[in-house]
Amino acid sequence: QAVLLYCEVDQSRHLRDRLGITTADLLLADLAAHIKNHLQQASRLAHFAEGSFCALLVDTDPVTARDIANALCNSVATSVFTTGQESVSMTLSVGIAGLDGRYASGQDWLSAVAVVCDLARAAGGNNVRLHHEAETDVAAHEQHQRTADLLRTALANDEYYCLYQPIAGLRGKKVERYDVLLRLRDPQGREISAARILDVARVEGLVPELDRWVVGHVIEKIRTRMDSGSKTVFFIKIAAETLNDPGFMVWLEARLAESAVDPQRFVFEFLESDVSMALRVAGELFGHLHRIGCSVALEHFGESLNALQLLSHLQVDYVKLDAAFVANLVSNQANRDSVRDILRHASMSGVLVIAGFVEDAASLAVLWQCGVHFIQGNFLQEPDTAMNYDFSDALSE
Repeated sequence: QAVLLYCEVDQSRHLRDRLGITTADLLLADLAAHIKNHLQQASRLAHFAEGSFCALLVDTDPVTARDIANALCNSVATSVFTTGQESVSMTLSVGIAGLDGRYASGQDWLSAVAVVCDLARAAGGNNVRLHHEAETDVAAHEQHQRTADLLRTALANDEYYCLYQPIAGLRGKKVERYDVLLRLRDPQGREISAARILDVARVEGLVPELDRWVVGHVIEKIRTRMDSGSKTVFFIKIAAETLNDPGFMVWLEARLAESAVDPQRFVFEFLESDVSMALRVAGELFGHLHRIGCSVALEHFGESLNALQLLSHLQVDYVKLDAAFVANLVSNQANRDSVRDILRHASMSGVLVIAGFVEDAASLAVLWQCGVHFIQGNFLQEPDTAMNYDFSDALSE
């Protein structure tokens, strides 16, 4: 039995636009060598247009091929590819199709598996899809289109809202800090998560508009709270599309100027994986944000191998630990050691460490012993539209 794996680099077009064709091709060649080395069962690896690769696996079934493809995606996502002065992280989308009688020719087989790969990428990238799953994806496509229409209507009619989750200090002065979480309700009144909103918005090119909506919403929230003497600090999540948007800073400075709110009330929060893909751009943006008085945070920190190296290349104020470090913290010595290692490196750069996803008192106690500066999670308070957490009651030394 033969199974065809069709792989595409999720960031290939972005790499070419940012780094140029020559540098991008060198990075893709490095990736191709990595794929070939990982897929030792593959009898052949072919390179198609831009960031597309195809590997033929022999003597395996589609389910086993899916496990192999998932391992490949994980291997690529946790690796750093380097050429010259550029070091980037990349992710893959993989389509899988076994050879059977439905294909009249090899070209039909190749075309089918390429379509499956497109579906994997449309689902958010770093994803694996089997062909027989794709045959039932018409309903998923229709659901995507309904959600896309809902997102556009909500932008036009200002129908989004935000939830707020407190970030409490374990040491020192108590300051109101809230993480801002974007939400929307469907026509049946069911809440749509930020992850689902982002998945669809990314495919539809709506992410920059949504990021600006959230920033504008927080500006208005700050203005309404100023009268009560509140000095709340808001953590606002910023996507890769806005990180790479040269017009964002111009827009932000104009909004801050016209609203007269204090820039120190803003902490802009970026995914570690997004930043590692655009170090130069991130460095310039972070520098600009600091110059106008805003702060910067990296979230899901520690999920990649080069996470700690970022602290020596970029000026950041906070890092938010990846959930994997907080899970099983009480019983897992390796996780505790990793948290202490991150804290040691962060302290050398003056970076404050936040542990999210805290669900119980035992984890909180271990985090306090490790020296973590802030915690966030449902143990403190679930996300809510109200900002009513009593920070004067927060744990501290």
